[in-house]
Amino acid sequence: MPALNPRFGNAETVRPRRSQRRTLQLSALAVSATDGTADTVDILNLSERGFLMHSETEFILGDVLEMDLAGAETCEALIVWNNAPQYGCQFATPLPKAAVSASLLRSPALRGEISRPLAPSPAAVPSPETSLPQTLPSADDRVAEGQDGLSARARLGLVLTLAALSWTPIVAAIAILRG
Repeated sequence: MPALNPRFGNAETVRPRRSQRRTLQLSALAVSATDGTADTVDILNLSERGFLMHSETEFILGDVLEMDLAGAETCEALIVWNNAPQYGCQFATPLPKAAVSASLLRSPALRGEISRPLAPSPAAVPSPETSLPQTLPSADDRVAEGQDGLSARARLGLVLTLAALSWTPIVAAIAILRG
C-alpha cells in the first residue's frame, strides 16, 4: 500500500489509540498543508498521540494539518478518521505530556464553562420539561444535602466503624506496654 505521507509512514503504521484521551473543549487553529484551508476547530479530546476535533470546514482523510496548541510549537497531525464534522487525528510526533497538561488547563470545560458549544442534532435536544441542570452538583454539595447514596443507617455504621478502628492502635499500644 502506498505511503499516506512520509512523516506518518504507511497505512500499516497508523495504529489504533494507545494512549489515554482527555476530554476537553479547546479552540485551536488548524491549517491544511494540502490546500492551505484554515479554520478554528474545537478539540474534543486530546492525548500525546492524537485528538478528536469538530470543524465546520470539510477536511479529507489523509490530509495533514498544522495545529497551534497550548504549550506546544506548531505541530502536524494527520486525519486518520473522518465522520464530518468530527475528525480523528494522529500527531506526526507525539506531544509532550506538558503540552497536553497545558491544553487541559486552558480548557474552559474543566472549569464548567463552555466557550463555543457544539450544535446538537434536533433529536438530541431535550425538551424544557426534561432538560438537565446546567451544572452538576459537586460531591461536597451532594454530601451536604445527604445525597451521597448512603442511608442514615449506613452513615451511622460507617462513623461507628471508623471510630472503633481509630482506637485500635491505642488499645494495641497499651496491651504491648502491659504485656
